[in-house]
Amino acid sequence: MHLRDDLLQTMAAGSAIAIAFVGWFLVSPLLSVVTGVLLGALLSGVVQSRTQKQVWKKEQSQTNTALIYGPLFREIKSIMNSARGFGLISGFAYLSHNQ
Repeated sequence: MHLRDDLLQTMAAGSAIAIAFVGWFLVSPLLSVVTGVLLGALLSGVVQSRTQKQVWKKEQSQTNTALIYGPLFREIKSIMNSARGFGLISGFAYLSHNQ
């Protein structure tokens, strides 16, 4: 997908430059409008693509946090709650032998 985005942007920029070059010699309001539309579409595509990639990265980070750290913190909390019954003489009196 990254290659496709780059190829599309390169083609749009090349088209806009070619039309601007032709429009330089042929003074035509239509070519100026087409050049403006192509450059506007190119800028809009670049901004939208980067914004979407940032959103995907943020969503992936949130998903990783929920899937990895959530169970880890629950397990640590369970161990800490079990360790609260620790005594110097009896040790971990409240821990079962299965752990």
